[in-house]
Amino acid sequence: MKTQVNKIKRNLKQTLGRRQQGNTLVPVVIGLAIASIATIGFLNQGEDLMADNKTSLATNEINQMIVQWNTAKMGTVVNNIAGADVPLLNNNVNVYGVATVYRQGAAAAGDDPAVTPQFTYTTDNNNVCTAIDNRFADENNGIAGISDMTCANGVLTVPLR
Repeated sequence: MKTQVNKIKRNLKQTLGRRQQGNTLVPVVIGLAIASIATIGFLNQGEDLMADNKTSLATNEINQMIVQWNTAKMGTVVNNIAGADVPLLNNNVNVYGVATVYRQGAAAAGDDPAVTPQFTYTTDNNNVCTAIDNRFADENNGIAGISDMTCANGVLTVPLR
């Protein structure tokens, strides 16, 4: 009889142990699910911050190019400024890993955009291009050396004056 009571106690302990294990497994699985959802949110937030940082770096880079353009223009006729006079504009690889393309103006450019000096700045996509353009939009008339910028297919075209 004593042996049988011991077997029952042993079985009861094993059964309770299994139940307790199941009770701890459910909260662990729920906790991991919540943690994975939170991680995805943090990763998305980090990606957005990285994109904003790149946009800020690109804006600064374009500002430096315009400053260099204005410096070169002080001693030369605008349409005679060659790529070598403006190193940042002359096939310089930008923040997005693409070379900036500078086009020299024609001798008698006037207001014809086909022959106005300009540079193109390639970005990741049109949304990024527009975001960069918008940072300059309010100041287009106030910053020396910038005409109306345009975006097409992620490429920002900056006519220089």
